[in-house]
Amino acid sequence: MAAPTSPANMSSMLAGVWERKWEEDPLGCEDDKIDRSTLVVWTQTPSGVFVDLRLPAGAPGRRQLIKDREKQPETLAARTLDCSKYTEEEKSVILQQKSFAGRLFCSPGDTTSGDALKKDTVLADLASANAGPIPLCTCFWEREIDYQPPTGGLDIGVCATSPTNADGSVDMRETGDDASYAEGWRRIPGTGSGPFAALELQSEDGTPRKGFWVRTGHRFALALGRPDDEESAKSL
Repeated sequence: MAAPTSPANMSSMLAGVWERKWEEDPLGCEDDKIDRSTLVVWTQTPSGVFVDLRLPAGAPGRRQLIKDREKQPETLAARTLDCSKYTEEEKSVILQQKSFAGRLFCSPGDTTSGDALKKDTVLADLASANAGPIPLCTCFWEREIDYQPPTGGLDIGVCATSPTNADGSVDMRETGDDASYAEGWRRIPGTGSGPFAALELQSEDGTPRKGFWVRTGHRFALALGRPDDEESAKSL
C-alpha cells in the first residue's frame, strides 16, 4: 500500500515529542499483558520526518541513559555498541529492540477498512467527542531506517486525542488499522511549537547511508542506518 500525500497541516499538528505510556497487543489484552516498561520516544517534525526510539527494560543502552540523565538531565549521548562487552542475556534484550525512522504521512479521518473504529470503542468515543486538539486521522509511518530487518510495508494507525491536559500535554490513542493493537501516547508540553529541524544523511565517505537528525523544541533524536555496501554488511 502506498503512503498518501499529507494535507499541509496534518503532520504539523502531530509535531512534537511523544512518549508512549502503554501498549495493548493484542487489543483488549489482560491488564498484566499491557506493556508499560518499554521506553518509547517518538520525535516528530512538521515536515513528516520522524525518529522512533524503543528500548526494552533491561537494555544496556537504557541503563547508560539513566546514568547520563542523573549527571545532566538534558544530555543524550550517541555511542557505538560493542556486543563483546555484554552477556548473552543482555544481547538477547538488545536483539528485541525495535527502533526506526523515516517519514509520516497523514489523512483526515479513518481512511482504512474501518476495523479500528468498529472494534475499539475507546477510540470510537474519542473520535465521536472530537474534543482533542488533533482530530481523528490515519497515520502512515514509512520506515526508511529499521533496527530490525525491514518488512517494506507501512505502519498504519488510526489516531484520536483527548482534550489538552492542564500542563499542556496531549494524550493520543493509536489503534492499528486492523485493530490488532492499541498504544497510548502523551506529547511532552512545549515540544509541539518548535523550533523544528530535520536533517537527512544520504552518504558517508562516499558510501550510501541513510540517517536522520530531528529537533523539536529543546529535544533532538538521531537515527543512523547501516552503510549500504557489501563489506560493511559482512561486519554487521
